[in-house]
Amino acid sequence: MMLERITLEDYRCFSGVQTAELASSPKGGRNLIPIGGLNGAGKTSLLEAIAFGLLGTKQSFHFLKGLERKGDDLEQQKRELKSLLNHAAFSAGCRTAAVTLELNDENHQVVIRRRWHFAEDGRFESEELNVTLDGKPPTQHEGQTADETYQDYLKQRIPPQVAPFFLFDGEKIQKLADATPDTTVREGIETLLGFDLLDRLGQDLEERARYHRLQNERQNRQTVELDELRSKEEELGRQISQLNNELSALSAKDDELRVQLAQYNAQLDELLGPEKKRPTELQTDLDRDRAEVARVRGLIEEMIDESVVLGLSARLATDLMTRLSGEQIFREWDEGRRRVEPQRDRLITEIFGRKAPRPDPPLLADQSEFLIDRLKEAWIGLFNPPPEGMIAQLRHDQLGAEELDKVRAKWADISDRGVRDLGEMLDRIEVMERRCANLTDQMDRLKDANTEDIDRMLVERDQLNRRIGQAQEGFDTKQRQLVSLQRDLAAARKSRTDKESDANQSGHHGQMATLAQRVRTAVRRYQEELRPRKSEELRGHLRDMYRRLARKEDVVQDIDLDPETYKVRLLNRRGGEIPVHELSAGEKEIFALSLLWSLAKTSKRDLPVVIDTPLGRLDSQHRTNIVTRYLPAAGHQVIVLSTDTELDQRYFALVSDHVARSLHLKFDAKAEKTEIEEGYFEFDR
Repeated sequence: MMLERITLEDYRCFSGVQTAELASSPKGGRNLIPIGGLNGAGKTSLLEAIAFGLLGTKQSFHFLKGLERKGDDLEQQKRELKSLLNHAAFSAGCRTAAVTLELNDENHQVVIRRRWHFAEDGRFESEELNVTLDGKPPTQHEGQTADETYQDYLKQRIPPQVAPFFLFDGEKIQKLADATPDTTVREGIETLLGFDLLDRLGQDLEERARYHRLQNERQNRQTVELDELRSKEEELGRQISQLNNELSALSAKDDELRVQLAQYNAQLDELLGPEKKRPTELQTDLDRDRAEVARVRGLIEEMIDESVVLGLSARLATDLMTRLSGEQIFREWDEGRRRVEPQRDRLITEIFGRKAPRPDPPLLADQSEFLIDRLKEAWIGLFNPPPEGMIAQLRHDQLGAEELDKVRAKWADISDRGVRDLGEMLDRIEVMERRCANLTDQMDRLKDANTEDIDRMLVERDQLNRRIGQAQEGFDTKQRQLVSLQRDLAAARKSRTDKESDANQSGHHGQMATLAQRVRTAVRRYQEELRPRKSEELRGHLRDMYRRLARKEDVVQDIDLDPETYKVRLLNRRGGEIPVHELSAGEKEIFALSLLWSLAKTSKRDLPVVIDTPLGRLDSQHRTNIVTRYLPAAGHQVIVLSTDTELDQRYFALVSDHVARSLHLKFDAKAEKTEIEEGYFEFDR
């Protein structure tokens, strides 16, 4: 992985947009990128910008600075987050700072952009991440948000635990020189050496083995459940077959009963007619119908006596009723018109009266009269045209409303009874007389019939009807039971089919559980064999680099390393152990740098190495060794942040053949901002 470009936007001392162009790839061993700057020019800020871009602020604070999110550490984080936004930009109204890293990762162009948003009072609010791979977002898995996808991609390429071994301050790596590394350092070493991947692989395999064991147990339960479902399906099939036989028997019985009923009905129709009534019932109906004929004849006679005279003058009466109705319409229309005249007069007074508001200029008298006349005419127009059927000339104004209602009601009663009722009564007499004739004919036919035979046949017919009804009810009940059983059978078949499909898919779980456990065992054995081998490789690289960097008179002659805890034993010429705390600051830094180099060498990770202040506590001989032997070998891309008193003209000349590009952080004290320009210090231009 190569860091090709860093773009800073209103980030700390870098006001506006500042870009650091880095070498895209090492050429002829040129893997060093010195970036010079005086104290306060922003070297540490640039290192942290790279860390914040790759890891995010939360992971950077934890793994690079050892700050937890509680107590004083949390307060320090809040202060540092607030300082991310450039002061001048904040004063100008800007509320966003950003860092963009452009990398080449195995010939893929990766762009990582982080933006930090701040409130109006300068408080940090949120961090925004965006990652593109060859111009497109990384593949997003189902259920993941875009931010989770970006975070996962970066964690896979740059695990936060290994960052301290590639991004570090030369003056702050003393904890790596501890005889017993702390948890964070051990986790980082485990990650670098690949043991964390093996641990996760082992956990995943154990989880898969557990899953397949559970599925295998489930499959065994499914086999039992399948047997039960098949038994249930067979029982339901047997019950359905039995019900179908019973339904067939009931249907045959119903057909037989209906044939008998048809025979009885045919015989009774021949004797009794369609209604199948006995002679006594026929005589009762005949007497009732004759009485009804007599009653209707009497009503007709009464109607003729009462209404025949009025019925002769029906046309005159109709004309009279029409005129009376028209006069009544006029009375109602005229009454409504008169009722609202007071409202008309009050409206005229409110508009044209003495107390009414006057227009400016006021109306003349003839104008007011004209408007009043127009208003009255318009008011009268509201009641025209008059209602349909109205007669304006009254001839019967001596009759009140009650008398008029009585006259109209009497005429309606006479007219209705005289025409409609008389016709209906005559029709009814005709129907009743015809019924009487039919009843007489039926009684004549039954004179020679045996009454006892007829009664017996009627009783047997009623019994047949009841038996048919009972048979139909039983058939319906059985049919409902059949539908219910068929529904249960369909559900049982579906459950059995689903269970069989599930069981077929689960058939391999036993084998998969065994396979996962075997692979887990193989991974554990591989891990056990790999650990001492990796530890020995790490120890060899560590001893090699330490010897290359140390002076001849340094007391440390050999280094031993515990493969489990990574506890270090420094040995003198006689093989005795040297306590780490007895080492000088320079010797501790030499050891720490050797450990960093050996870890990078052993892990074979191709991350860029960024070193801030690499020579601060070292004497001249140690400095020469680090400049000439460590920096060119520290990684495939090594970015060195230094003052002019560390990697000075002399030391710069020693590594000039390895320099791919150099930059200078130029700080403007008056403007309080840093600009990035080409070249190291003056001696590199």
